[in-house]
Amino acid sequence: MLAELRLAQGRIDEADHLLQGLESEAVATFAVAAHLLARGEPSAAGSLVQRRLSRVAEDCLEAWRLTGLLGEIDVARGAFAEATLRAGELLDRGTRAGCDPVVAAASRLLGIALLGAGDPPGATEHLQRAVALYDDLGLAVDGARTRLLLGRALASVDAESALAEARAALHAFEIIGAARLADEAAALIRSLGARARRGGPSPDRLLTRREREVAELVAAGLGNPEIANRLFITRKTVEHHVSSILAKLGLTGRAELVARAPSLLSGDPLRDR
Repeated sequence: MLAELRLAQGRIDEADHLLQGLESEAVATFAVAAHLLARGEPSAAGSLVQRRLSRVAEDCLEAWRLTGLLGEIDVARGAFAEATLRAGELLDRGTRAGCDPVVAAASRLLGIALLGAGDPPGATEHLQRAVALYDDLGLAVDGARTRLLLGRALASVDAESALAEARAALHAFEIIGAARLADEAAALIRSLGARARRGGPSPDRLLTRREREVAELVAAGLGNPEIANRLFITRKTVEHHVSSILAKLGLTGRAELVARAPSLLSGDPLRDR
Protein backbone atom coordinates (compact mmCIF):
# COMPACT_ATOMS: atom_id res chain seq x y z
CA MET A 1 0.00 0.00 0.00
CA LEU A 2 1.09 3.60 -0.55
CA ALA A 3 1.65 4.20 3.18
CA GLU A 4 4.32 1.49 3.20
CA LEU A 5 6.12 3.18 0.31
CA ARG A 6 6.04 6.52 2.12
CA LEU A 7 7.49 4.89 5.25
CA ALA A 8 10.23 3.26 3.18
CA GLN A 9 10.99 6.70 1.71
CA GLY A 10 11.22 8.16 5.21
CA ARG A 11 8.17 10.35 4.61
CA ILE A 12 6.57 9.60 7.95
CA ASP A 13 4.12 12.51 8.11
CA GLU A 14 2.60 11.53 4.77
CA ALA A 15 2.28 7.93 5.93
CA ASP A 16 0.54 9.18 9.07
CA HIS A 17 -2.05 10.95 6.94
CA LEU A 18 -2.60 7.89 4.73
CA LEU A 19 -3.07 5.57 7.71
CA GLN A 20 -5.63 7.66 9.55
CA GLY A 21 -8.73 5.57 10.20
CA LEU A 22 -6.99 2.28 9.28
CA GLU A 23 -5.47 1.53 12.68
CA SER A 24 -7.86 -1.36 13.38
CA GLU A 25 -7.86 -2.83 9.86
CA ALA A 26 -6.10 -6.20 9.65
CA VAL A 27 -4.89 -5.50 6.10
CA ALA A 28 -3.04 -2.41 7.37
CA THR A 29 -1.33 -4.10 10.33
CA PHE A 30 2.13 -4.13 8.77
CA ALA A 31 1.97 -0.48 7.72
CA VAL A 32 0.51 0.70 11.04
CA ALA A 33 3.13 -1.21 13.04
CA ALA A 34 5.96 0.05 10.82
CA HIS A 35 4.63 3.57 11.32
CA LEU A 36 4.64 3.13 15.11
CA LEU A 37 8.22 1.88 14.91
CA ALA A 38 9.26 4.86 12.79
CA ARG A 39 7.63 7.13 15.39
CA GLY A 40 9.78 5.60 18.14
CA GLU A 41 7.12 3.34 19.65
CA PRO A 42 8.61 -0.18 19.36
CA SER A 43 6.58 -1.64 22.24
CA ALA A 44 3.26 -0.62 20.69
CA ALA A 45 4.46 -1.82 17.28
CA GLY A 46 5.55 -5.17 18.72
CA SER A 47 2.23 -5.75 20.49
CA LEU A 48 0.32 -5.06 17.29
CA VAL A 49 2.49 -7.43 15.26
CA GLN A 50 2.27 -10.20 17.84
CA ARG A 51 -1.53 -9.97 17.91
CA ARG A 52 -1.74 -10.25 14.15
CA LEU A 53 0.77 -13.11 14.01
CA SER A 54 -1.43 -15.10 16.39
CA ARG A 55 -4.24 -14.93 13.82
CA VAL A 56 -2.45 -15.83 10.57
CA ALA A 57 -0.96 -19.05 9.22
CA GLU A 58 2.70 -19.53 10.14
CA ASP A 59 3.94 -20.14 6.60
CA CYS A 60 2.09 -17.42 4.70
CA LEU A 61 3.83 -14.40 3.21
CA GLU A 62 2.09 -12.01 5.61
CA ALA A 63 3.49 -13.94 8.59
CA TRP A 64 6.98 -13.79 7.11
CA ARG A 65 6.75 -10.04 6.54
CA LEU A 66 5.48 -9.47 10.06
CA THR A 67 8.27 -11.65 11.47
CA GLY A 68 10.81 -9.52 9.64
CA LEU A 69 9.23 -6.39 11.10
CA LEU A 70 9.35 -7.98 14.54
CA GLY A 71 13.09 -8.41 14.00
CA GLU A 72 13.43 -4.70 13.24
CA ILE A 73 11.51 -3.99 16.43
CA ASP A 74 14.01 -6.19 18.31
CA VAL A 75 16.83 -4.09 16.86
CA ALA A 76 15.13 -0.87 17.95
CA ARG A 77 14.92 -2.33 21.47
CA GLY A 78 18.61 -3.26 21.40
CA ALA A 79 17.77 -6.98 21.41
CA PHE A 80 20.30 -7.85 18.70
CA ALA A 81 20.62 -11.55 19.61
CA GLU A 82 16.86 -12.00 19.33
CA ALA A 83 16.82 -10.16 16.00
CA THR A 84 19.66 -12.33 14.68
CA LEU A 85 17.83 -15.52 15.68
CA ARG A 86 14.56 -14.31 14.13
CA ALA A 87 16.35 -13.29 10.91
CA GLY A 88 18.06 -16.67 10.67
CA GLU A 89 14.73 -18.49 10.96
CA LEU A 90 13.21 -16.20 8.33
CA LEU A 91 16.17 -16.74 6.01
CA ASP A 92 15.74 -20.51 6.32
CA ARG A 93 12.02 -20.30 5.49
CA GLY A 94 12.59 -18.01 2.53
CA THR A 95 15.38 -20.20 1.17
CA ARG A 96 13.32 -23.39 1.46
CA ALA A 97 10.39 -21.69 -0.27
CA GLY A 98 12.59 -20.20 -2.98
CA CYS A 99 11.17 -16.75 -2.15
CA ASP A 100 13.82 -14.17 -3.01
CA PRO A 101 12.00 -11.16 -1.49
CA VAL A 102 11.90 -12.95 1.88
CA VAL A 103 15.55 -14.03 1.55
CA ALA A 104 16.51 -10.44 0.78
CA ALA A 105 14.54 -9.07 3.74
CA ALA A 106 16.02 -11.69 6.09
CA SER A 107 19.55 -10.98 4.86
CA ARG A 108 18.98 -7.26 5.40
CA LEU A 109 17.69 -7.90 8.91
CA LEU A 110 20.71 -10.07 9.71
CA GLY A 111 22.95 -7.25 8.52
CA ILE A 112 21.13 -4.69 10.67
CA ALA A 113 21.30 -6.93 13.75
CA LEU A 114 24.99 -7.72 13.33
CA LEU A 115 25.80 -4.08 12.66
CA GLY A 116 23.97 -3.10 15.84
CA ALA A 117 25.82 -5.79 17.76
CA GLY A 118 29.17 -4.35 16.66
CA ASP A 119 30.09 -6.82 13.91
CA PRO A 120 30.50 -4.77 10.69
CA PRO A 121 32.32 -7.55 8.76
CA GLY A 122 29.55 -10.03 9.53
CA ALA A 123 26.92 -7.46 8.63
CA THR A 124 28.64 -6.67 5.34
CA GLU A 125 28.26 -10.20 3.97
CA HIS A 126 24.51 -10.28 4.54
CA LEU A 127 23.90 -6.72 3.39
CA GLN A 128 25.79 -7.36 0.13
CA ARG A 129 23.57 -10.37 -0.51
CA ALA A 130 20.45 -8.32 0.20
CA VAL A 131 21.56 -5.53 -2.15
CA ALA A 132 22.20 -8.02 -4.98
CA LEU A 133 18.77 -9.60 -4.50
CA TYR A 134 16.95 -6.27 -4.32
CA ASP A 135 18.71 -5.16 -7.51
CA ASP A 136 17.67 -8.39 -9.27
CA LEU A 137 14.09 -7.94 -8.05
CA GLY A 138 13.97 -4.30 -9.16
CA LEU A 139 13.08 -3.10 -5.65
CA ALA A 140 14.74 0.31 -5.80
CA VAL A 141 13.62 1.68 -2.44
CA ASP A 142 14.65 -1.39 -0.44
CA GLY A 143 17.87 -1.60 -2.41
CA ALA A 144 18.79 2.02 -1.67
CA ARG A 145 18.02 1.68 2.04
CA THR A 146 20.19 -1.43 2.19
CA ARG A 147 23.05 0.28 0.34
CA LEU A 148 23.05 2.98 2.99
CA LEU A 149 23.36 0.31 5.69
CA LEU A 150 26.12 -1.39 3.70
CA GLY A 151 27.99 1.90 3.46
CA ARG A 152 27.85 2.23 7.25
CA ALA A 153 29.05 -1.34 7.71
CA LEU A 154 31.99 -0.77 5.35
CA ALA A 155 32.95 2.64 6.74
CA SER A 156 35.45 1.32 9.30
CA VAL A 157 37.07 -1.31 7.09
CA ASP A 158 36.87 -0.11 3.47
CA ALA A 159 36.23 3.61 3.16
CA GLU A 160 36.42 3.59 -0.65
CA SER A 161 33.72 0.93 -1.00
CA ALA A 162 31.66 2.60 1.72
CA LEU A 163 31.80 5.87 -0.22
CA ALA A 164 30.66 4.14 -3.42
CA GLU A 165 27.68 2.57 -1.66
CA ALA A 166 26.75 5.83 0.06
CA ARG A 167 26.87 7.74 -3.23
CA ALA A 168 24.74 5.10 -4.97
CA ALA A 169 22.24 5.31 -2.11
CA LEU A 170 22.16 9.11 -2.28
CA HIS A 171 21.49 9.06 -6.01
CA ALA A 172 18.70 6.52 -5.59
CA PHE A 173 17.09 8.42 -2.71
CA GLU A 174 17.02 11.62 -4.74
CA ILE A 175 15.39 9.81 -7.65
CA ILE A 176 12.66 8.24 -5.51
CA GLY A 177 12.00 11.38 -3.48
CA ALA A 178 13.31 10.15 -0.12
CA ALA A 179 14.67 13.46 1.20
CA ARG A 180 15.33 12.40 4.80
CA LEU A 181 17.22 9.29 3.73
CA ALA A 182 19.12 11.33 1.15
CA ASP A 183 20.24 13.58 4.00
CA GLU A 184 21.47 10.51 5.91
CA ALA A 185 23.42 9.28 2.88
CA ALA A 186 24.93 12.74 2.38
CA ALA A 187 25.97 12.84 6.04
CA LEU A 188 27.70 9.45 5.66
CA ILE A 189 29.54 10.69 2.57
CA ARG A 190 30.76 13.77 4.46
CA SER A 191 31.85 11.61 7.41
CA LEU A 192 34.05 9.69 4.97
CA GLY A 193 35.78 12.92 3.99
CA ALA A 194 34.11 13.45 0.63
CA ARG A 195 31.75 16.03 -0.77
CA ALA A 196 28.12 15.05 -1.10
CA ARG A 197 26.92 16.36 -4.45
CA ARG A 198 23.19 16.93 -4.30
CA GLY A 199 20.73 17.57 -7.06
CA GLY A 200 19.03 14.63 -8.72
CA PRO A 201 16.98 14.74 -11.90
CA SER A 202 14.02 17.06 -12.38
CA PRO A 203 10.77 15.32 -11.40
CA ASP A 204 9.35 14.95 -14.90
CA ARG A 205 12.45 13.12 -16.12
CA LEU A 206 11.68 10.25 -13.75
CA LEU A 207 8.79 9.26 -16.00
CA THR A 208 8.87 7.08 -19.10
CA ARG A 209 7.32 8.49 -22.25
CA ARG A 210 4.11 6.53 -21.70
CA GLU A 211 3.89 7.61 -18.04
CA ARG A 212 4.29 11.21 -19.08
CA GLU A 213 1.51 10.85 -21.67
CA VAL A 214 -0.77 9.40 -19.00
CA ALA A 215 0.22 12.13 -16.51
CA GLU A 216 -0.57 14.87 -19.02
CA LEU A 217 -4.01 13.38 -19.71
CA VAL A 218 -4.75 13.05 -15.99
CA ALA A 219 -3.70 16.67 -15.56
CA ALA A 220 -6.08 17.60 -18.39
CA GLY A 221 -8.93 16.10 -16.37
CA LEU A 222 -9.47 12.81 -18.20
CA GLY A 223 -10.58 9.72 -16.28
CA ASN A 224 -9.02 6.28 -16.64
CA PRO A 225 -11.55 5.00 -19.21
CA GLU A 226 -10.98 8.05 -21.40
CA ILE A 227 -7.21 7.73 -21.11
CA ALA A 228 -7.40 4.05 -22.01
CA ASN A 229 -9.41 4.86 -25.15
CA ARG A 230 -7.13 7.73 -26.11
CA LEU A 231 -3.91 5.70 -25.79
CA PHE A 232 -5.33 2.32 -26.93
CA ILE A 233 -4.38 0.56 -23.69
CA THR A 234 -6.41 -1.23 -21.02
CA ARG A 235 -7.89 0.47 -17.97
CA LYS A 236 -5.76 -1.81 -15.80
CA THR A 237 -2.65 -0.54 -17.54
CA VAL A 238 -3.76 3.05 -16.96
CA GLU A 239 -4.25 2.29 -13.26
CA HIS A 240 -0.74 0.84 -13.12
CA HIS A 241 0.76 3.90 -14.82
CA VAL A 242 -1.11 6.31 -12.53
CA SER A 243 0.13 4.48 -9.43
CA SER A 244 3.69 4.54 -10.75
CA ILE A 245 3.46 8.26 -11.60
CA LEU A 246 2.19 9.19 -8.15
CA ALA A 247 4.92 7.15 -6.46
CA LYS A 248 7.74 8.51 -8.63
CA LEU A 249 6.65 12.13 -8.22
CA GLY A 250 5.85 11.77 -4.54
CA LEU A 251 2.21 12.77 -4.89
CA THR A 252 -0.73 11.70 -2.73
CA GLY A 253 -3.38 11.53 -5.45
CA ARG A 254 -4.70 12.65 -8.83
CA ALA A 255 -5.86 16.00 -7.46
CA GLU A 256 -2.31 16.91 -6.44
CA LEU A 257 -1.02 15.85 -9.86
CA VAL A 258 -3.55 18.14 -11.55
CA ALA A 259 -2.62 21.03 -9.25
CA ARG A 260 1.14 20.64 -9.67
CA ALA A 261 1.27 19.56 -13.32
CA PRO A 262 2.58 22.91 -14.67
CA SER A 263 5.73 22.66 -12.52
CA LEU A 264 6.17 18.88 -12.60
CA LEU A 265 5.67 18.26 -16.33
CA SER A 266 7.72 21.09 -17.73
CA GLY A 267 10.60 19.25 -19.42
CA ASP A 268 11.03 16.90 -22.36
CA PRO A 269 9.83 13.33 -21.85
CA LEU A 270 12.16 10.35 -21.75
CA ARG A 271 12.10 7.57 -24.28
CA ASP A 272 10.28 4.39 -23.35
CA ARG A 273 12.32 2.15 -21.07
